[in-house]
Amino acid sequence: YEGEVNYPLSNSTFLTGRDAYTGGGFELEPIGGRTQQAYLDDLTSSWQGSYAFYNTERPQNNFQIEGNHFRGSHDFKFGFGYRKSAVTSQSGWPTGAYSIHIGYPDMYTVVVRDWANKANSKYLSGFIGDQISLDRLTLNAGMRWDRQVANLEAASVPVNSLDSTRLPAL
Repeated sequence: YEGEVNYPLSNSTFLTGRDAYTGGGFELEPIGGRTQQAYLDDLTSSWQGSYAFYNTERPQNNFQIEGNHFRGSHDFKFGFGYRKSAVTSQSGWPTGAYSIHIGYPDMYTVVVRDWANKANSKYLSGFIGDQISLDRLTLNAGMRWDRQVANLEAASVPVNSLDSTRLPAL
C-alpha cells in the first residue's frame, strides 16, 4: 500500500509526502507435508517423502517528506526519511529429521533442530542541498545524514520429538 501527497506551499516551494507499507512475506511448504520424513534416494539422487519448509514475514513501513524551494538561480532541496522493517523466519525438516541412503537399503538419519530468527531495523535519513545555475555552470552542494539501527530479538523453536533430551525447545 502506498500513498503520496504533493502540495505547493507557494509559487516557489513544493512539498511531497509519501507513506507506504509492504507485507513482503512468503513460505515454501513441502508438497509431502510436515508429517512425512524426507530422505535422499541414492538410486535417483532425488528427495523423497517430503522436504524442508521455510516461512518468513517481512513487513516494512516507509515514510518520506521531500521539498524543493526555488529562488533565483538556486534550487534548494530538503527531505527526511524513516523506514522500519522486521524479519521473522522459521525453517526445518518435517518430523525433525532427514535420511540419506548410502547404498540401498543402508541409510543414516540426521536429527536436526528447527531454525528461527527474528530481527528489526530502523533507518532515519535527512538531507539538504542546493543546485546553483550560473549561465553554463551548474554547482551542486549538499549534506546527507543517515542512521541505521538493527537488532536481533528472541525467537523460539519447538522441541525435537525424536531427541527431546539433546534438542529441547529453545
